[in-house]
Amino acid sequence: MKKLAILFSFMLVCTNLYAEEIRYIHDILLVPVRSGQSIAHRIVHKGLRSGTKLVLLEENKETGYSKVRTSGGTEGWLQSQYIVSEPTAKLKLKESQQKAQQLSKELAPLKKNITQIKKDHQLAQQKISQLQKDNSRLSDELSKIKSIAANAIDLDRNNKSLLKKNELLENKVDVLAADNERLKENTEQDAFLNGVIAVGFGVLLTLLIPRLVPRKRKFSEWG
Repeated sequence: MKKLAILFSFMLVCTNLYAEEIRYIHDILLVPVRSGQSIAHRIVHKGLRSGTKLVLLEENKETGYSKVRTSGGTEGWLQSQYIVSEPTAKLKLKESQQKAQQLSKELAPLKKNITQIKKDHQLAQQKISQLQKDNSRLSDELSKIKSIAANAIDLDRNNKSLLKKNELLENKVDVLAADNERLKENTEQDAFLNGVIAVGFGVLLTLLIPRLVPRKRKFSEWG
């Protein structure tokens, strides 16, 4: 009797060494929770569904039972083989789907910005083309005025006026060319960022999908 008392005390100390940890019901349908560490004890909960989040209070490796507490406050014992330290494949799949949705939301404004930048780039190209045509037309007019002007004073006056207009147009062309280069750089940066996000999303799926496939395990009959 004394030896049994010592053994019982040792087992009690070992089980009390465990701090509260989070655990989950394994990929099975229902797991009963009992008042003690054997199938002979009263059932305090008819069955916890797979994926149920639990707080691990104690674990007895000798009996193969663990004491847990549910989110509703129910405490009891169930077989340790039915609990795991990580969420089930169903919960992981749900988390992955939520992350995928979040990434899609983050990509949406980036795609919209790229589309707008492309439109601005096209408009800038059209303006540059039109200014180049205007510049060419004014240059032709300047050449004609120089060749047909009979009055040197009028020719000089017209020449100065057209030169001033030409200079203003060249300045506008330079400004638009600089804006066009800036828009082109922004487009390349956004495209690169979009590519990085897409690659990260692909890597994330590559890492998570193998973990989502449930492994076949043999379970003993329920207590």
